[in-house]
Amino acid sequence: MTSQSATGERILERYTLHAAIASGVVGTVHLGRDEVASGIVAIKRLHPQLAVDETFVARFFDETRLAAHVHHPNVVRTIDIAREAGEVFVVMEYVPGESLIRLIRSKRPSYRVIVTIMRDVLMGLHAAHEATDASGVPLHVVHRDVGPNNVLVGEDGVARVLDFGRARPAHAKGRLAYLAPEHLSGGVVSRQTDVYAVGVMLWEIVTGKRLFKGERDDVVVSSILDGAVPALMNVIMATAARDLPDDALGALEALDSVVMRAVAAAPTERYATAREMAEDLELALEPRSPRRIASWVRKAAGEVLSSRARIVETLERVEEPAEPEPLAHEAPLGPPLLLPIVVADLADASALTVLDSVANAGGMVLVPLLTAPADGGEHLLEAHVPDREAPALFFARAMGPPTEAGFPLSLRPYGAAPKRLSPASLPALVTGVSGRSALRLELTESHSRDLTHSGPGELVEQHVIGRALQGGKLVIEERIGGGGGGAVYRARWTEDKRRDVAVKVQHDRAQKDLEFCARFHAEALAASKLDHKNLVRVIDFGQEPDGLLHLTMEHLEGPSLRRILEAEGPLPMERAVELMRQICAGLAHAHERGVVHRDVKPSNVILVTQRDDDGNTVQVAKLCDFGIAVAPAEGGDLPRRASGTAQYMSPEQCRGEEVDARGDVYACGVTLYELVTGELPFQGRDRAELMRLHQLAAPTPPSTHLPDIDPLLERIILRALAKTPSARQQTMLELRTALGELLEPAFVPDRRSSFGPVRAPAVEEAEETSAGPAVEALVALMQQPADTADLERATARVERVVKMLASRGDAAALGEVIRVVVAAYEEAGRREPAATCARRVLHTAADPVALVPSAEKLLSASAEPTEAELSLIVWAKVAGAHALYGARMRHEGQAARTRFVSAMRLVGSSAVPVLYGALEQLWPADGASIEHPTVVVDLLRSVPGARDEALGTVISRYARRPEPEIQNAAFATIAHVWGERAIPALLAGIQSPDDRVQITALRSLKTVGGVDEVVVRKIGALLAGGAPISEEMRIVAAEALGYAATDARTLAARVVLRFVAEGATGAKNAVVLAFARAALALAPAEAKNAIAARAARSDDLLRGALLALL
Repeated sequence: MTSQSATGERILERYTLHAAIASGVVGTVHLGRDEVASGIVAIKRLHPQLAVDETFVARFFDETRLAAHVHHPNVVRTIDIAREAGEVFVVMEYVPGESLIRLIRSKRPSYRVIVTIMRDVLMGLHAAHEATDASGVPLHVVHRDVGPNNVLVGEDGVARVLDFGRARPAHAKGRLAYLAPEHLSGGVVSRQTDVYAVGVMLWEIVTGKRLFKGERDDVVVSSILDGAVPALMNVIMATAARDLPDDALGALEALDSVVMRAVAAAPTERYATAREMAEDLELALEPRSPRRIASWVRKAAGEVLSSRARIVETLERVEEPAEPEPLAHEAPLGPPLLLPIVVADLADASALTVLDSVANAGGMVLVPLLTAPADGGEHLLEAHVPDREAPALFFARAMGPPTEAGFPLSLRPYGAAPKRLSPASLPALVTGVSGRSALRLELTESHSRDLTHSGPGELVEQHVIGRALQGGKLVIEERIGGGGGGAVYRARWTEDKRRDVAVKVQHDRAQKDLEFCARFHAEALAASKLDHKNLVRVIDFGQEPDGLLHLTMEHLEGPSLRRILEAEGPLPMERAVELMRQICAGLAHAHERGVVHRDVKPSNVILVTQRDDDGNTVQVAKLCDFGIAVAPAEGGDLPRRASGTAQYMSPEQCRGEEVDARGDVYACGVTLYELVTGELPFQGRDRAELMRLHQLAAPTPPSTHLPDIDPLLERIILRALAKTPSARQQTMLELRTALGELLEPAFVPDRRSSFGPVRAPAVEEAEETSAGPAVEALVALMQQPADTADLERATARVERVVKMLASRGDAAALGEVIRVVVAAYEEAGRREPAATCARRVLHTAADPVALVPSAEKLLSASAEPTEAELSLIVWAKVAGAHALYGARMRHEGQAARTRFVSAMRLVGSSAVPVLYGALEQLWPADGASIEHPTVVVDLLRSVPGARDEALGTVISRYARRPEPEIQNAAFATIAHVWGERAIPALLAGIQSPDDRVQITALRSLKTVGGVDEVVVRKIGALLAGGAPISEEMRIVAAEALGYAATDARTLAARVVLRFVAEGATGAKNAVVLAFARAALALAPAEAKNAIAARAARSDDLLRGALLALL
């Protein structure tokens, strides 16, 4: 039992716990006394939240007991491990000394001292790697977490390794920078993994720099996987204040070869054993004696070691327990000038988010400091975050006597007045664990909780309830939801009290960020132009005079998909697919207008019950929270494009790269996976691990959770989850088309059969006797050794079937034949003669003439096409584009035009030869009028975004045509195809009398960086001229001026500043803001004065938006 002895807490009947000497991710280390053996020990006490985690404790016990078999002078010995009264303790030998990380921060070691310590570490690791049980069976012990924190250098001059194989809590970040590539990618962890970590550690101590660094985990992971390791010599020489002596150069050269072999990307290329690396180190540089190492330790940590020695001396003299001394924070020690906090257990942004949220809300944290303020005054609290140069600062005030949980401190922002947002007391979000001079923050709730999104959302501003927005037009009534971007409230129009709307209010920190405000307005404007039945409609947006950003949307009554999943579990395949197809339709509409969602997930899909045209009740999926900028993290270190919900983020989003429509495809794949299986494809313990899994790990196949899943659905999901964007479905239309095949009645329910009936019952039997057996026979022959003559006959027979189906325009059946033949070819290992059979069948199917009936059905207004036609055309690539072009020449009408452009874009770069030939064919001779102008426009609209000189030359000719529609389509395309070569043509475009052509040419010029002084003068003339100019034209002109080339920036600044200062008072807010943003980009100092003057004579809404820019 645990009891109180005279000198400390008695545990496990024989040990007494005394002063804490260190604190880590897993627990706090105390000095202790073995009352039976009368000796000093070190006792690690697990943190309380880990001690109650049964899974963690079981793993911790297993690994600690395994490591207890390791006995070596360079390994700290484990003496005992036990659980008592709900707590877990590990008893270890006590070694007077200090951790390597603290020593090297205090005093930089010489190369020979480094080599000596690393040799000791390697010999300790080798002993662990070679450890066996009592019967001689290898235990395969691997440390897995080697780093300077886990190396103890004793006063005796010997280095020892700590914490072998110890489990780590789910929320711990770990020493990510020391993990080998195979460790990060989920591969086999071996002794070479530990060798790699020692190599990284050696490189860092020699250079005094981080080898793999980054403000975010994903950046560190990418650096490690990239494998680039600079030579020691290059790093040292680049930073050396003077030339190095020859012996230092020789030492670096010798050490460099050891390091490079240790950190090789492939484990097989590293040292086979830790001992082998230790031997090479000794050959590179002669190690120092233990006496010299001990001298270095004393110089680096003498004061700490002396203090600790006095405590040990006191404990060694203890014979009988004495009265306990009072707790440190009970003594009137006086307030320190600074309360230090080390934020290490949370992701950096999350930790600061929590602290800042608590401070802004006037909340309280519980801090069990060894020393704490006793005068009730206010003191500065400093939160140090690893790998950050500047600490986060808060004011702290003691709010009462200490409790069991800690010393209560109230926080307020540094440099700001307290902002209490709710009269109700806020619960403490974080608590601390005692250390000698630092506090390590941890969650009091679930370890896996993602504070980046949930923390601030729960502290959202209650003061907005009852507030009037937009000059009194809207009144906020109640909160109905929220997340990382802000809170969502139900509001009511004052002029129409029967009409409710939803208002999303951004977090207070957003209004302080200039870039965020600009993004918010731009993206809110784009989202407000979206109009689709599967998207929540954005009604309005704005910013209040005090900076409050808000977005008004239609208010929907209905559950989210997340609520449905929680209530019902996985959905039936048909329902899940139909809902996802609706989501895809909404996203396709948005993507066509340049808006990407970036956060598709079940909680952002609302199911609304409506009635269809026949009066039947149907559920309609509406995607919300669309395309609006995400608030920046504290410190500004988390770019908006790197934000998102970790479970649904694409690999490129995890890396912080730009996200396009294919990022939404990935998120749809994750969502669909969850809808049909009830599980997520990646099960990570925290945000950092989830982001790593998205980038590196293969998803668990859906059939693992749902054995009877339709194989086609599984293939669609896994393709959407491809790591590389180019390997996924390229558009939402493509994904929707693929999902539609699952619901197409022409296909049989069981896709595991090789072939099935594809027509109505009246013709099923006749076709089954021809198509089905023919394909089945060919597949059987392709998958086994067969006579060449038999294969020839079977292939010819299937070719006849393909021609028959093509002539009927039966795309669904033809697509099934293609899929079956391709599958058989894959199962045959792509070997001959199966490959020859497959090529013949596919060549026959991809004949442009054979595809015309399917293309005709796709564009025909007289019959509703199925998505099977589109799938077939896209699969056929160039042949499909040929067939489409032929069909388009025979079909007019808006429906045919829209389908043609969509299908050609899906064909992608394969359509370029057809587009080039068709545009050449349609060019009129001798300047005559164009015979098929709408066909030309559609061909131009179909051009993919890939460089092609020949196609660009043809498009440039069409850009000079007098027809505005053709000009507009050519200018919209030419920049993507021709790049900078398009600038002269685009310059002519901005002189067009047609407003739409001017706008398109300006946008394209901005794309290719062609806004030079000539363009700036022409834009200025347009703006100053007497002719009326549309609002959109003015906005585009402002945006183009903001991208002015270096030599044109001064002139562009004069143009935009003149408009900001002198522009008509009645100009639309969006126009004024566009010019204000351009002015800030071009001439920040002058812009601030002009914007302030304009704000002074503007209405409340515009004034608030302009001031927010400042």
